[in-house]
Amino acid sequence: MHRLPLPAALALLAAPAALPGHSQTLRGEIQLSPPALPGQAIESDEPTIVAAGSRFYALWFEQTLETGRDLYFSRSLDGGRSFSAAQRLDQAPGLAAANEPVIVAQGNTVAVFWLDDRAAPTLESVYGRISTDGGQSFGPELLLSGPFAFDLGDADNLVAAIDLPRIAVGFEDDAVAKGQPVPGNNEDFYVVASSNGGLSFGAPLRVNRPPLGAGSSDVDDPALAAAGGVIHAVWVDNRGGADKVFANRSTNGGASWAITDQRIDDSLEPLADVEDPRIDAQGPQVAVLWRDGRGLGLGQYALYATASNDAGITWLADQRLDGAGAVSALTNSKRGWIDLEAGVAHAVWADNRFAPGLGGHDIWYRTATLGAGGLTLGAEERLDVGSAPGQHDAGLPRVLAQGGYVYVNWQDRRDDPLGLADSLYLRVRAIDGAFGPELPLASGLGSAGDAEENGIAVSAYRDLVCIWGDDREEPVTKLNDIHVNGLRLPTLSEVAPPGLLQLRIGDTTGLDAGRPFLVAFSISGTNYTPLPQSSSGLGVALTIDALTFAGLELLPFFSGAIAGGQGLTVPLPGVGLPLIAVGLLWNPALGFDFYAATDPLLLPAGQ
Repeated sequence: MHRLPLPAALALLAAPAALPGHSQTLRGEIQLSPPALPGQAIESDEPTIVAAGSRFYALWFEQTLETGRDLYFSRSLDGGRSFSAAQRLDQAPGLAAANEPVIVAQGNTVAVFWLDDRAAPTLESVYGRISTDGGQSFGPELLLSGPFAFDLGDADNLVAAIDLPRIAVGFEDDAVAKGQPVPGNNEDFYVVASSNGGLSFGAPLRVNRPPLGAGSSDVDDPALAAAGGVIHAVWVDNRGGADKVFANRSTNGGASWAITDQRIDDSLEPLADVEDPRIDAQGPQVAVLWRDGRGLGLGQYALYATASNDAGITWLADQRLDGAGAVSALTNSKRGWIDLEAGVAHAVWADNRFAPGLGGHDIWYRTATLGAGGLTLGAEERLDVGSAPGQHDAGLPRVLAQGGYVYVNWQDRRDDPLGLADSLYLRVRAIDGAFGPELPLASGLGSAGDAEENGIAVSAYRDLVCIWGDDREEPVTKLNDIHVNGLRLPTLSEVAPPGLLQLRIGDTTGLDAGRPFLVAFSISGTNYTPLPQSSSGLGVALTIDALTFAGLELLPFFSGAIAGGQGLTVPLPGVGLPLIAVGLLWNPALGFDFYAATDPLLLPAGQ
């Protein structure tokens, strides 16, 4: 459990925007990157964020002329309401440059990976550090490039996946091609894996299997996913002349990979390229999305997807997701994202169907349900509805489907009169409902700053945090700082008349049925009237107990269980002022979730 002093708890309650129908409130922006010292320019970029249980873990780079380019980490223990001070994780000396931060987490394990060139300038190797205590501390640096660490090859396009005790790290490397009699630049796809939660890693193993062997074709855009005891790898490969989508799998924690890889796109056009495959896996189901040039002109792409119901042994026929081709042959679909939840693949992308040949891309969402006979597609829906179709350029959408909700964020240029700088927007829907309105995550940017490199993560309790970099503080030098903002579903809020505090857990779903809860009250006033055993009005009895919090004070609390699909109200009559109530939804397997509320006499209800 997490205790906040009175000023901090009050600060958490100030939020700029609410989402009608969900009692949902943006918490407000927090800057994670440390402020620059006088005369020191700091560039912060490549932010990424993941969630495990109720915790969030953020990773990014800081670059200065004095220290080079270093890896920084921050974590939140309270559902994204506050973050720890930035902590440097790499130990590279001098001006070594670190790049491509990757972070994965599950349970109390947090694994971070990156590339840096300390071993040989301009030639990057793969490094990592592992935490087994939820990011409180990290083990020593691990050099994971193996025999490629000190050769002429250069590692890039770093990716990772976790399904404990398995952790897999993938990268491209051109070492073999450069070592051939006629040196070349072809890259292969290598994976380094751990089957013991990161205590040790094996040697890099090549997962692409071109007929002519290593270095004979060029690999791009690798991606990894892990689920159900299987590690899945996908990439694009030009072994036939043009890039096509290939896959391989390991069923033994990465100790070995199938001798033969599989091509999983169905294109019959040998010269049509593909790009940017994305993968997600859940149990035995796997979904892959990519951009595909079949049937289109040079440099134009549509969006395709395929899936497997048997952990990558066989693949369904691929299907085109975007209906842009019915509008104009000049339409181009940009990079998409996919997330798999309960047999449904949720896909997002950007295309310019309403401004063909121009830069006015819109954000689109569509589902693809996995079945034995193939993919069943839902209707397309345009999400950037705050501006006219094709009017402003939008891109880099991310989607997460989790806990009964779908979350989508993206970058959008509608707020800049010149159409050059991005802001960041978010929309949320219950899986069985409609999307709520657009929420501006990077408030007030307009033309004052350009948002970049957005990421999104959702905790086990439906807390959401989005991360990005923007240059609002350095409009001339265009140096970025790292920011986060987020929201929570459901929300703990006050619903009482003056003088009576009631705490409501709203927007519960069937997934919450039977979930235990704990509502604890930190009393700062002089009067408190305990509430005897009573009923929540939902047939759930509330009992009053007491506990010692951090050995400092005695907190009364109420506990019970949630009735799924219904709200829960806990009345507290006769309280004194001021009073701060801290509610914690509790799951024995995952720990505590955190809320903050205050007496409605101090702040407006619902804040």
